[in-house]
Amino acid sequence: MKYLVTGASGFTGRALVKKLCDAGLEVRGADIFQSHHLDGRAEFVKCDVTSDDEVAAAVKGVHCVMHLGAIVPFNLPSVVSERVLMEVNVKGTERLVHAAKRAGASRFVLASSTGVVFCGTRDISGEAEDCPLPSQYNDAYSRSKGLAEELVLREAGRRFGVVALRPNGIWGPGEAHHTPKLLAVAVAGLSGTGFGITGDTDFTHVDNLTAAFVAADAALQDTSRRSSINGKAYFITDERPVSTIEFFTPLLRGLGYAAPYWLQWMNSKAQVAPLATLLQPEKWDSLNLATSQPTLRVPDEIMFPLASAMENGAKLLRATTGVNVEPFFTSADMRKLTFDNYYVCSAARRDLNWAPLRSMESNMLTLISHYRSLGYDGTVYSPGILVYAVTLSMLLLTFALAWNWWGFTTAAASALTMLAASDHTFAASAGQLMGMHTQLFPLSISLPAAGTHAVSLMHLLQAVSWGAVIAHVGEGLLAAVLAARNRKHAAGWWAQTTLLGFSSLQLLLASCAATTAVMQKGTPMLAPDTPQDGKVDSSPLRTGVQGLDEPGEASGVPGAELPHVELAKDGKLPIGPVRSAEESTAFQRALRDGMAAYWWVPPLAVTAFAIAMAAALALLTPAIELR
Repeated sequence: MKYLVTGASGFTGRALVKKLCDAGLEVRGADIFQSHHLDGRAEFVKCDVTSDDEVAAAVKGVHCVMHLGAIVPFNLPSVVSERVLMEVNVKGTERLVHAAKRAGASRFVLASSTGVVFCGTRDISGEAEDCPLPSQYNDAYSRSKGLAEELVLREAGRRFGVVALRPNGIWGPGEAHHTPKLLAVAVAGLSGTGFGITGDTDFTHVDNLTAAFVAADAALQDTSRRSSINGKAYFITDERPVSTIEFFTPLLRGLGYAAPYWLQWMNSKAQVAPLATLLQPEKWDSLNLATSQPTLRVPDEIMFPLASAMENGAKLLRATTGVNVEPFFTSADMRKLTFDNYYVCSAARRDLNWAPLRSMESNMLTLISHYRSLGYDGTVYSPGILVYAVTLSMLLLTFALAWNWWGFTTAAASALTMLAASDHTFAASAGQLMGMHTQLFPLSISLPAAGTHAVSLMHLLQAVSWGAVIAHVGEGLLAAVLAARNRKHAAGWWAQTTLLGFSSLQLLLASCAATTAVMQKGTPMLAPDTPQDGKVDSSPLRTGVQGLDEPGEASGVPGAELPHVELAKDGKLPIGPVRSAEESTAFQRALRDGMAAYWWVPPLAVTAFAIAMAAALALLTPAIELR
């Protein structure tokens, strides 16, 4: 019996192919990208679902199709248009299901989404599959999945069994988008703020989803159950409603980063779990998480306009420069965070004989161990929130004054005039400031060969803004090159340095020097992004963590001893960093030494900024020579 898994190169597709192969089944993986995780146990075919020929070749000779392939635009709707989503996710699915029926396949299991019932305008709190379908969708992706599910379920028949599975927020070791993005924020020191915490949701661990695919296939093969499930959709979640920020708090705290919530690991007696329990994976299913109120929260009234600004800014950047930058969150994300969005899976338990394989606590501790093995240890590689606030505020103020954004300059000058109305001398200066777009600012530049030139305030501020842009872009590019050479997160360092300038560049240089210095001294310390030798070791952590889902993913650290674990008196930080206390101290000392050694970065950056500003000023200033 042969199985076809589409989207086999994706996170869930790889896990499903592995699960089917482990069961001794014959598997064909299909995707538009070559998968390097099939390990020779499964056949791979290139398949674009918009191509009739490639789809026909993919379904040839298979008995069951498990369709996971789809375009998931995440937060890049301006890059993936709704037309493309419909062509791939809807018409491509239709082409695949029709081809499968013609080829003689008898079963079709579709990966749908809870987004097919979530509209983003009301709470969905523990509803079942009979909840009404929305008249409008939260986003274009959800609409494409809803239409695909509808057309697939219509194909159910006596000789063709069809089931759709609706997961919600797939997670686990190897997930390549949401968790890494969260950890990039944590490494930058910005993960301590909560927002949109009023809505609860539930997530779907990848193991629970792949188990549901196997259970659905088994139910379709069972003649006594097939008729009762054929043509139906089932919610598949971990059945643990929790706010999104609260859900990720154990991961952040377990890795040593700031998080919006405090938490405790509790045992079955509602007591703080002892350290010994946390070091025994076989006891993790007996643990429960207890979280307190958030330490800091940004109101939704601020977050919704900020999300809209991020979306529109990304679209404008793409339209003007062709550069694709993903907003950290969008309005659709905020609606998911604000409204309840969780479901019950009683139908899947009853009809498919499915249940979550392990508890959320056990899966979370496995995830913590996974990322500790990759070197995440609570070290923050960012100048800090204060530097972000000051730098970005100054940049925004400079641009607002230079280009009179929102009428900012005119309003500021008017306010100065009113405040200084009793001071005639100051009022006269403020009046001159109001006419800065036409008046010459009392600043002159004397050049030996060119005489003395007058500079308007407008041109001066515009030169400052252009100089800042040129300097920050140059520093960002340099940071990306340095980070790539030192096996660090190049994109993250590029983004941070482009925003913050020399403070981030100095920290990057110091971090590279600290890592090198500590490793040369023979301390078995990990770099933040890769193992010491840049290779991946397949052995598990010596805590006994087994069964990481992705073949080829790191599940251990070369030469790692028992991880350094400390339980705070209040039980808030049970899982410690992968480095020992001595290793962390040595690295922090080397990092401080590196910052001191690169003292020359700020003055050099200021000099580069001055040169860029002078060049911009020369281009902006009219050739008016004062005699």
